This record gives sequence, structure tokens and C-alpha cells, in this order.
Amino acid sequence: MQLDSRLLLKQRLHATVAPPAGISEADWSSWPAGARQLILVQQQEIEQLRNQLTALATELASLRERIGRSSRNSSKPPSSDGPGFKPPERRKGSGRKRGG
Repeated sequence: MQLDSRLLLKQRLHATVAPPAGISEADWSSWPAGARQLILVQQQEIEQLRNQLTALATELASLRERIGRSSRNSSKPPSSDGPGFKPPERRKGSGRKRGG
């Protein structure tokens, strides 16, 4: 895969490639091919890392949601809560008699 991407980059460098955002045509064409290749490789890496970050953030949100579930806030049976789960303590009465 890395060989294919390098081949693609070499083809892009030799073809008339529009410069990346923020770089003028004059500057882009005046830079050495090695510098242009480095920028294009880094742009590809940045795009891959962005995609990976998005996927990991989605997975993290899903895992956090699963961790927060218990028998009290989902349809899970109490037996699936696990040994470390302790239900909240019951409130203590105010000491007053019931009724009006």
C-alpha cells in the first residue's frame, strides 16, 4: 500500500498539481520536488489521522455509554450488574408520621 501511495505522489508531483490550500501557485512550483512530496505525504497522514480520530471518538462514546448502563437505567437484569455494583443507599425517613 505504501508503494502505491508513493507512486501516486510521484505522479502527482510530475503532473500539474494544484498547490495545497494556503500555498500560491508560484511558491508551489518554485519549491523542490522533495519538499512538495513531503507536504503531500504529510497531508495524507493528517487525513488518515483525522479519520482514525473520528473512529476512535465514536468508539469511546459508545464504550462510555455502555459503562454507564446498569439495571437501574436500562433493561439489563440486576444479575448483569456485576460484583462491584452497589445500588444507591435508600433515603432515611424524616422521622415524621405518614399521612396528613
